[in-house]
Amino acid sequence: MAGGRRFGRFVTVLGLAKMLDVDLSVVFRAGQALKLWAKPYIGPQKRLTENQCNLIADYIQRNNLSARADTAADAAPTQSDIDLPADTPLNVGTMQYRPMRHPVFYPADLPEQLERHQPVVRKRLTVALQHLAAEGRTTWVKGCKGSGNEGWRRSGLDGYAHYLCGAPKGSEPVRHLDLPQDAILIGAVREHDDHRP
Repeated sequence: MAGGRRFGRFVTVLGLAKMLDVDLSVVFRAGQALKLWAKPYIGPQKRLTENQCNLIADYIQRNNLSARADTAADAAPTQSDIDLPADTPLNVGTMQYRPMRHPVFYPADLPEQLERHQPVVRKRLTVALQHLAAEGRTTWVKGCKGSGNEGWRRSGLDGYAHYLCGAPKGSEPVRHLDLPQDAILIGAVREHDDHRP
C-alpha cells in the first residue's frame, strides 16, 4: 500500500483515508495504536506529516486493516433485529411532589405585567422564581431603599434593566400578612428606574 508512495506535506486524516481507500475509522485506529496523537479523538481535518502518513499506511498494510466500512456494515444488526421493551407511559396525575421549601406568592396581575416584557425577561423570571422556591433567594439580591420601599428586595433580570421585587416573610412590607414559614411574596417586575412603592 505505502510501498514507495509519497504523501504530500499537508495531508489530513480524511485525505489519507481517501488515498489509502480505507474507512476514516481505520486511520484513526492506526494512529491511536501507533500513539501518534495524545488526544483520544482528533478531527478528520487534522494535518499529518509525511512520516505519520507513512507509519499509518504501513501499519494498516501490516495488520490487514484495509476493509472498508461498507463491507462491515452488512454484518451490523438492523433496527428490526433489536428487541427493545416498550416504555410504560407515565401517569402524571399520580406523581407526588415534595413541598416547596419556600412557597412563592405573587399578585394575580403578574402574568399580565409580563406580557409587556421581552421573552428574555420572562425566561429569566422563570429561573428566578425557581431559585426563590428552592433556595429562598436568587443569585444576586439587592435591598431597596427609599420611602415605601424598605424591606423589599430586588433581583436583576435582563442585564439589570428589569428587576423582580419581592419580600420574604417577616420583612417590613409583608409583616402584617399571614404567610407560611419561609414564604416569599413577589411584588412586581419593574424597570430599573421605577422606584414607586
